Amino acid sequence: MNAYLNIESNDPDICSKWKANEVEETMIELEIPIENEWSWLEYVLVHSFEDYDIDVDALVKILKSSDSILIDMMHNGIRIDIQYACS
Repeated sequence: MNAYLNIESNDPDICSKWKANEVEETMIELEIPIENEWSWLEYVLVHSFEDYDIDVDALVKILKSSDSILIDMMHNGIRIDIQYACS
Protein backbone atom coordinates (compact mmCIF):
# COMPACT_ATOMS: atom_id res chain seq x y z
CA MET A 1 0.00 0.00 0.00
CA ASN A 2 1.29 3.44 -0.90
CA ALA A 3 0.06 5.43 2.10
CA TYR A 4 1.42 7.73 4.76
CA LEU A 5 0.44 9.07 8.15
CA ASN A 6 1.67 12.32 9.65
CA ILE A 7 0.99 13.31 13.26
CA GLU A 8 1.77 16.80 14.51
CA SER A 9 1.09 17.91 18.06
CA ASN A 10 2.17 20.20 20.87
CA ASP A 11 3.26 16.92 22.50
CA PRO A 12 6.58 16.22 20.73
CA ASP A 13 6.51 12.55 21.81
CA ILE A 14 3.79 11.73 19.28
CA CYS A 15 4.99 13.84 16.33
CA SER A 16 6.24 11.80 13.43
CA LYS A 17 5.71 10.69 9.84
CA TRP A 18 5.24 7.12 8.69
CA LYS A 19 5.01 5.38 5.31
CA ALA A 20 3.01 2.16 5.11
CA ASN A 21 5.70 0.14 3.34
CA GLU A 22 8.40 1.17 5.84
CA VAL A 23 6.21 0.33 8.83
CA GLU A 24 5.35 -3.05 7.30
CA GLU A 25 9.07 -3.78 6.81
CA THR A 26 9.63 -3.04 10.50
CA MET A 27 6.70 -5.23 11.47
CA ILE A 28 8.16 -8.11 9.45
CA GLU A 29 11.55 -7.65 11.12
CA LEU A 30 9.86 -7.70 14.53
CA GLU A 31 7.77 -10.72 13.48
CA ILE A 32 4.52 -8.83 14.02
CA PRO A 33 1.77 -10.33 11.83
CA ILE A 34 0.40 -8.20 9.01
CA GLU A 35 -3.20 -9.35 9.01
CA ASN A 36 -4.60 -6.85 6.51
CA GLU A 37 -3.73 -3.70 4.59
CA TRP A 38 -4.50 -1.58 7.69
CA SER A 39 -2.27 -3.47 10.13
CA TRP A 40 0.51 -0.90 9.75
CA LEU A 41 -1.89 1.92 10.60
CA GLU A 42 -3.22 0.13 13.67
CA TYR A 43 0.36 -0.63 14.78
CA VAL A 44 1.45 3.02 14.51
CA LEU A 45 -1.65 4.47 16.17
CA VAL A 46 -1.63 2.00 19.08
CA HIS A 47 2.00 2.89 19.82
CA SER A 48 1.53 6.62 19.21
CA PHE A 49 -1.46 6.92 21.52
CA GLU A 50 -0.63 4.32 24.17
CA ASP A 51 -0.58 7.08 26.83
CA TYR A 52 -3.84 8.62 25.61
CA ASP A 53 -7.44 7.59 26.12
CA ILE A 54 -8.19 7.51 22.38
CA ASP A 55 -10.30 4.85 20.67
CA VAL A 56 -7.73 3.68 18.12
CA ASP A 57 -10.18 1.28 16.43
CA ALA A 58 -12.58 4.15 15.75
CA LEU A 59 -9.72 6.33 14.52
CA VAL A 60 -8.57 3.61 12.10
CA LYS A 61 -12.14 3.29 10.76
CA ILE A 62 -12.29 7.04 10.15
CA LEU A 63 -8.88 7.15 8.43
CA LYS A 64 -9.45 4.16 6.18
CA SER A 65 -12.82 5.51 5.05
CA SER A 66 -11.09 8.11 2.87
CA ASP A 67 -8.16 8.30 0.48
CA SER A 68 -7.09 11.56 2.09
CA ILE A 69 -8.17 13.07 5.39
CA LEU A 70 -7.03 15.64 7.93
CA ILE A 71 -8.24 15.41 11.53
CA ASP A 72 -7.63 18.21 14.03
CA MET A 73 -8.52 17.46 17.62
CA MET A 74 -7.85 18.44 21.21
CA HIS A 75 -7.37 15.75 23.83
CA ASN A 76 -6.94 16.88 27.45
CA GLY A 77 -5.30 20.10 26.29
CA ILE A 78 -3.08 18.36 23.74
CA ARG A 79 -3.50 19.49 20.12
CA ILE A 80 -3.30 16.57 17.70
CA ASP A 81 -3.33 16.96 13.91
CA ILE A 82 -3.48 13.75 11.90
CA GLN A 83 -2.98 13.72 8.15
CA TYR A 84 -3.50 10.49 6.24
CA ALA A 85 -3.30 9.85 2.51
CA CYS A 86 -3.44 6.74 0.39
CA SER A 87 -2.90 6.51 -3.33
